[in-house]
Amino acid sequence: MSAKRLLQQNGLLGIFASQVGSHVGGALLGLVFWLLAARTLTPGQLGLGAALVAAMTLLSMLGLFGIGTLLIERFKYVAVQERWPLMTTGLATAAAGGVFATLAWLVVSALAHFDGVLGDLSLNHVLLLIAATAIATVCSAFDQAAIGMGAAHVQLRRNIIASCLRIAFLVGAIALDFISGEIILISWIFGLVGSLLVSRFRSHVLPRSGVTARQRVNIVRDHWATAVSHHGLTLALASSSLMLPVVVASMMSAEQTAHFSQARLLADTALAIPYFLTIALFATVHDLEGFRRTARRTIALGMVLALCFFTGAVLLGRFLLLPFGSEYAEASPPLLVLMLAGGPVLVLKDHFAVLRRLQGKRVSGAVAMALWAAAELTGAVVGGLRGSPAMACIGWLVTSAVCALFALPVLIGGMRGSASSVASSDGPQVEADRKLAEFWTSYVEAGRSKFRYVLLNPLCTFRALRGVRDLAVVRVARPSDGPGGRAVREVLDLRGPFGIPARWFGSAAVNVPADASEHLTGAHAQTLRRKIRAAQRHGVSCRMVEQAERSALLSRANTAEQVHRDQQYRVLAPHNDDLLEHDLWMVAEDSAGEPILLTVIPIDGEFATLRYFRTLGAGDVFSLSRYTATHAVVEELSKRNVRWLLDTAPSGGQTNGVRHFQRMVGFRYVRLVRNTVSAVSVPTTSREGMRRLETDHPAGVRPEMQSAP
Repeated sequence: MSAKRLLQQNGLLGIFASQVGSHVGGALLGLVFWLLAARTLTPGQLGLGAALVAAMTLLSMLGLFGIGTLLIERFKYVAVQERWPLMTTGLATAAAGGVFATLAWLVVSALAHFDGVLGDLSLNHVLLLIAATAIATVCSAFDQAAIGMGAAHVQLRRNIIASCLRIAFLVGAIALDFISGEIILISWIFGLVGSLLVSRFRSHVLPRSGVTARQRVNIVRDHWATAVSHHGLTLALASSSLMLPVVVASMMSAEQTAHFSQARLLADTALAIPYFLTIALFATVHDLEGFRRTARRTIALGMVLALCFFTGAVLLGRFLLLPFGSEYAEASPPLLVLMLAGGPVLVLKDHFAVLRRLQGKRVSGAVAMALWAAAELTGAVVGGLRGSPAMACIGWLVTSAVCALFALPVLIGGMRGSASSVASSDGPQVEADRKLAEFWTSYVEAGRSKFRYVLLNPLCTFRALRGVRDLAVVRVARPSDGPGGRAVREVLDLRGPFGIPARWFGSAAVNVPADASEHLTGAHAQTLRRKIRAAQRHGVSCRMVEQAERSALLSRANTAEQVHRDQQYRVLAPHNDDLLEHDLWMVAEDSAGEPILLTVIPIDGEFATLRYFRTLGAGDVFSLSRYTATHAVVEELSKRNVRWLLDTAPSGGQTNGVRHFQRMVGFRYVRLVRNTVSAVSVPTTSREGMRRLETDHPAGVRPEMQSAP
């Protein structure tokens, strides 16, 4: 199979080509800037400027504190008019984080007594570095916010404008004979500020007045933990490549730093291409089975690209560096060869990170990547103590290769794709949902008292409760005072075992898709589709109930409860008068037009509750009507822009028959969280995440959803 045909599968070619195209445009502008600087400045001046830019880049990433990733995630759901508080608070926090990271690094640098160019900065250099880092951090957060709002063109345009302004400022400074190492960092600041000022997207963010300081503090408080968790993984993955130039600049002279920076510029430009192949892999593969089918060939193609770049550096390195000047053509080629020699190792490293993400092992993956980065840093420092950038590169390369040997068996295991590994590809939310369903099933089957079951099964109970934290989180805004709001509030206030809030143990809910047809797609809906087809063959249909029909239908439903043939579901004195307060009434009818199932759904904004869902008799047609009615309810809720249908019974109070039925029709366990911040009210679980959650095999909600056998 050709490489082109391989990449066309799953959209790899389009994503890869887009990434490479954007990279080539930016890389060419970067090469123009550094070529101009190298031909004009002395190696000492260039080394100082390159060191300051390397420090700014690393510190801006450290100071971002996950704000950018958080904005990408949140802006998918926040309404345009509600983005302003989150946007401005995020950018302000990013600026403060950049300043804090720079000050912390300066303290560490002073205590460590670095001998290199970064160890001997003047006050002007320090102030420039603080300002540049703060601005770079804001721009990074801005770019990721633009991506999150679906305005990637704004991010691309800002970066191109920044590169052009940077070159223009450097040309002007050279023309006016302002030639120094600091001019490189000043050019960077000018490009960042200028591009930020001209980047506007009023259609994506509507400025809003009246955002108080208290609201901003609440936004930071509520989103801090999520941002930091994102930041930990980002640091673990990206810190190594950004720290190596800072290590060199901290331990080497300005001239040595200049030689290293030009070699690194070419190496990074080349090695970004196999890295983009890995990004395309992660963007198009959603489980371990897809990884197993595709990763072998993307690794092979990445290796071929990396080896081609390495061979080209060995044969043509001097000629590639000659445009920067004869001094760089003599001193930098060995460094270029050493850095490109790490290309195959980086291919394995990037694929290892993708594998851990797909396995849902983000924490262990972050720890592994952090240890990998620490080993590379240690090797670079040990090599740098020999006083040569080449030895620092060798130390980095050797330790990285050793780490790759440890990761290789895991990577091979992921590509072999045993049945067990494919089954575990669902991720932490799916695994937590499945384990919780198994726990409640065994809890109900045991038939013992709650306290006795916990005493006899402490380990099982602990694992289930610990897994609740991995459930998909749904933030529920403050309910209204209307009938629908009261129904949602009752679900939030439900009590579970030992009087603890039931939502702490997980709540059953359906994620209502914007396109209701998605409720019937995927392997998880196979049984639902089959049952609906069977119901249609029996002439079962659903319709909305008019206001005039409701009283009579309610009386019929009450009678059906009182005479239900299964004592478990029989209710001698039904209390259903509150049903008349709610708007969404739906009835399922048989081929003769007789009602066979009634459902009543209270609605409050984006949330609805399953207040009433009962068959009005017994038999196969009555049982099949439950599946048709469930999908009909989802369709109607989707039309009304409802996002979540919540069950009204605690997880421990469900019968196993109900639990089994609910899971067949799309209910999954989630963690309901009261959202006390009105400025930004966002569910933290994406629809894609819930689709991944729903791929779990059906395995059981309230008695009203289970008709008699």
